[in-house]
Amino acid sequence: MSTAIRRGDPVLKSLRDIRRMRVLIVHPRDRDCDDLSAQVKRIGCQVESTWPPPSSIPDDVEIVFILFRGQKDTAGLTRLLQSRVPRPTIIGIVEFESPTAIEDVVGAGTLSIVTKPIRGFGLLTSMVIAHDLNASTRAMQTRITKLESRLVGIKRIEQAKSILMLRNRISEQEAYEKIRLQAMKQRVSMESISSSIVSTNDMLGQ
Repeated sequence: MSTAIRRGDPVLKSLRDIRRMRVLIVHPRDRDCDDLSAQVKRIGCQVESTWPPPSSIPDDVEIVFILFRGQKDTAGLTRLLQSRVPRPTIIGIVEFESPTAIEDVVGAGTLSIVTKPIRGFGLLTSMVIAHDLNASTRAMQTRITKLESRLVGIKRIEQAKSILMLRNRISEQEAYEKIRLQAMKQRVSMESISSSIVSTNDMLGQ
């Protein structure tokens, strides 16, 4: 069975995407930092390193490597990264395993890790997997947001129908048709018309 990557394959696209990305390495300037920077540059990424953890990062940084030592010096940075939209891919750098370090890695939303001493083998795979997981999470969150918005809209339509049924003594179907026809007339969504009906009803205290 052939395992060759074909044009249009998602893996090939991910590899191309990774090579165009800007990467930030949050790590003290030492041999490990230099080795990691060199490995990431070989992949084709734009790389810069910084320490101590910065209070802000450039908007175009898509992957961030962070050294976790079981200390709280990265707490501010991880909060910043978690609040940014879109959220960058976070890859942890771990030099030893301790309960505190593991807690920090998990709490930061890290999607992959690399261990010290830094080795080139497996680095690209870790970056691709972490980036794809982050992209999938973003897409899922977008779908969830749309579904939540749709549910709010459905609830608002139901509220508007109830108001019209009570006010005009009409059936549920007739109320629905009134909302639909008004939305078509004004070229807006039924949710928008329903919101206006509910808001007017609230102002009148009915």
